[in-house]
Amino acid sequence: MATKTAKPRSRSLVSAAAAAAFALLLSLSLSPSPAASAAPSPAASAAPSPTASAAPSLAPQGGLRLHGQAPYPFNVPIAASSSDRIFLSAQTSNGVAVVDPFGARLLGVVPLGAKLPETLSALYRGQAIVHGSGFSPDRRTVAAVCVGSDAVAFLDATGAEGHAVLSVTSVGRSPHEASWSPSGDEVWIAVRGENLIQILDGRRPFAPLGEVRVPEGPGMVAFSPDGRLAFVCSSFTPETVVVNAATREVVASIEQASAFCPNLAVTPDGEQVRFLLPPPPPPPSLSFFGAFVVRGRAKERKTQSSLFLLASPSLALPAQQLWFTLKDSGKTQVVEAKEPFRTIAVLETGSVTNHVNFAVPPTPKGTDGGAGKNATTTPKTLAFVSVGGEGKILVFSADNVAFGSPPPKLLKTIQLPAGDDEPHAVWPSGDGTRVWVGLQISNAVVAVDTRTLEVVEGSRVEIGAQSPMGMVYVPGAASAAAPGGKGTEGAKAAAAAGPETTKRPALLSAEEARAQSKAFHFELVNNDSKNKNGDREKKVLTSLVVNQQSTFVDALEAVVAGLRPGEGYALCLTGEKEGSGGGRGEKSSSSSSLSSCEEVVFEFKGGKDGAASIATVGPFTELLFKKNVKSKDGKLQQKRFFVVVPKKEGGGFGGAVQVQQQ
Repeated sequence: MATKTAKPRSRSLVSAAAAAAFALLLSLSLSPSPAASAAPSPAASAAPSPTASAAPSLAPQGGLRLHGQAPYPFNVPIAASSSDRIFLSAQTSNGVAVVDPFGARLLGVVPLGAKLPETLSALYRGQAIVHGSGFSPDRRTVAAVCVGSDAVAFLDATGAEGHAVLSVTSVGRSPHEASWSPSGDEVWIAVRGENLIQILDGRRPFAPLGEVRVPEGPGMVAFSPDGRLAFVCSSFTPETVVVNAATREVVASIEQASAFCPNLAVTPDGEQVRFLLPPPPPPPSLSFFGAFVVRGRAKERKTQSSLFLLASPSLALPAQQLWFTLKDSGKTQVVEAKEPFRTIAVLETGSVTNHVNFAVPPTPKGTDGGAGKNATTTPKTLAFVSVGGEGKILVFSADNVAFGSPPPKLLKTIQLPAGDDEPHAVWPSGDGTRVWVGLQISNAVVAVDTRTLEVVEGSRVEIGAQSPMGMVYVPGAASAAAPGGKGTEGAKAAAAAGPETTKRPALLSAEEARAQSKAFHFELVNNDSKNKNGDREKKVLTSLVVNQQSTFVDALEAVVAGLRPGEGYALCLTGEKEGSGGGRGEKSSSSSSLSSCEEVVFEFKGGKDGAASIATVGPFTELLFKKNVKSKDGKLQQKRFFVVVPKKEGGGFGGAVQVQQQ
């Protein structure tokens, strides 16, 4: 993959860093500083129990350091507790769901707008298409990015103010995601409908500070852990740019393997061992008792160091990486997160590749865990990639990955159970033991154990909102409401900004939210595939949801896979039905009728990855079900069924290639 690098804006620090590293190696190995010796090593800290219920204790110096939760460095893990919160932006019901992951329960939903058809009014003032998410480093504020209303709503994350809307800031057309700088001073908004990043104050009232011009259609911003660089991928242009966060200048450009990048993340900064020069493959190993940090700033020409005594005499230095997903081609691209920003690998990840994130599972000191003789000194960094069109999570090793080395190793493919459809957002817990996955079509969230790489039994939570997209996991959010913190300042300024910023919609209870977000879920399987024994082998290819909006209006969303790239198809309704059911990959010897297209719901083409995402509105509840007629088990009886049919060259449609399961 070619890499285009802009002209350097500052002199390289390679020589200075090398000289400083050598000098520090000699001086620190012979005479450790008292401060460094007194500081406990992150490696020496015992991993917490994942069931610990005490509120997390956070070191105040240096800001929040989460356990491998990008973009924060690997450090002392934060024990899971009932103070943790998950926030999910639900774009069809226009609200933010609040989940207690520790107790696996829905706390409620913050309504930011109305449903259809109210959102079509010229007098509508609420938020629309609530899509993206972000949270501040002090854990007191959550951002909900509203694509349809060109705004970002900032919510109380702690619950001290009832998860109220603290402020609303208007930005450019069709914003997509919000990313706070590691310092918390700024929040960068990717304005996907334009060619800019809108920069806001990181604290109330979140006023505009400036902007950065980038290629058309910026999808998301991810900062390097030190906050010096901002990476911006594009959803319309096959180009990711690197921005100097201080000067707000584009300093480098990286070619994307395809145009549509919705999500990106930077690897955690393994035990804060940071070098300015990317280590050549294979990664080097230091054979002295202790490792040091070298940090350089291009402008100030300063070098800081600190000593961490480790239990092991050897420490592999991880190469910092940037991973971004390419939804149109079903790929994930891995790039050096430091100069010269070369592409390390382009991974074939699957249809509708959505998001990527990282976790560093805690491993008790002295155990292997697959990461070396002492896993606490060699963190095992895992990359989790959600593949919506195939209902799976791919888990890669991000360790020992550098330019010229073998590509990241696929450790496991986690196939989600039937009914857990369209995995979208992924985010790790603060202790690194869980990765939570938002299920866009199923209107739910579920957890994966990062040590067993299995779905956690009993973790699934129905979120009482429709079409969850962006998601963040905020460790200890409910314990971050202590007075005097930076997150409490600016209340008067927010009130002075106008009545729109001080509106506080009531938090709907879990019962109210679920009652107002009814939905019907469907799965379609292939209609013509047989295995080597001649039996039909069914595989779920389409996940579909009908989200009720009002009495006669429903919002339909579907993710369709198993298509021929570039060929035309239609989602249709038919009066015929498939004779038998089946799960993902289940086999059946039953035959099925070749259903025809009686009424077209939506026409579309297969994408590069052999998939398509579709959305439309209509009276689908009325069209699908017999009025007031229920089966013996109390379910509504269908009178029409979904099928996917191919378009013919001369017009019309062929026989069904996908049919709805019973």
